[in-house]
Amino acid sequence: MSKGMTNEDMAVKSGHWLLYRYNPELAANDENPLKLDSKEPTVAFRDYAYNENRFRRLLAVDRERAERLIQLGQQDCDRRWKLYSHLAAMPYGKKQ
Repeated sequence: MSKGMTNEDMAVKSGHWLLYRYNPELAANDENPLKLDSKEPTVAFRDYAYNENRFRRLLAVDRERAERLIQLGQQDCDRRWKLYSHLAAMPYGKKQ
């Protein structure tokens, strides 16, 4: 727990945890209600994950499975970043 803020920061910078706001009232002004506050990921999911005990433990128990799960985690981060950045950039309303 002493590294809580560092781990949270790495979760955001890896794309594992995206920061965004959704305000449906913006739609009344023909603005996209989704605002992405996160920047494009700059930290590999691996660096974030292995910074936490729960993930390091799996590495010690079953290295091959841990590596496969890290790859899947990175793919998930990449996919979600692309999806949310695309949704936040979409034109919205009648002024398209």
